[in-house]
Amino acid sequence: MAPPRTAPNPFLLLSLPVLAFGSYVYLVNKRAQENPASRQPRQAPNPLTPPIYHEDASKQPTPRSK
Repeated sequence: MAPPRTAPNPFLLLSLPVLAFGSYVYLVNKRAQENPASRQPRQAPNPLTPPIYHEDASKQPTPRSK
């Protein structure tokens, strides 16, 4: 005879995503304190993308206003 089956504990099932989200938030906050993005080296610009900011902004044409 098979043992009686019981339904899974809903609190156990709901605790898994809560635990995963809590560990994610903890790791993000710990990384932000220990190694903030402001201290990270800037990435080199992509040579295939035109630059957004130019060195001399006075030579740029002004946008037309309607």
